[in-house]
Amino acid sequence: MDLIQYTVLGSDIQIEAAGDKEGGCIKVHAYSSSNIDKLGTNFIIRRSSSKNNFEYWEDMYTFLAPIGEKLDQTWTDKTVESGVFYKYCLQQRNIQGFRSNFIQIRQPIMIVFDDIFLIDRQQQLKVKFDPQVNNYSHVVS
Repeated sequence: MDLIQYTVLGSDIQIEAAGDKEGGCIKVHAYSSSNIDKLGTNFIIRRSSSKNNFEYWEDMYTFLAPIGEKLDQTWTDKTVESGVFYKYCLQQRNIQGFRSNFIQIRQPIMIVFDDIFLIDRQQQLKVKFDPQVNNYSHVVS
């Protein structure tokens, strides 16, 4: 259970998401118009999907904001499924592990792939295929 104990996210912090059909991913961009003035400000990008009716949020990516600079972080979610709607949110976490309120993208985002993507921790393989199927057979072992 997440402990939401404080409200820190400023009105100038924004989060956006854009689908990349050719890359088989969704790019999430968090940014601000003013400098981050707190030392050790951790941010978490979280994700929810239509598969669970947007009720469960999972931590996807954590990063440390540079002090004295504007927030400008882009994370690429390569674990999305074709045809599934996703919501993303941004949340702060302090040293004690308490989390702030969160901001989320305006509308759920979905992409539909024309290709197959195989991923591991290091790389992504795009497998192009011909969408026309002329013949098929069932194989039972």
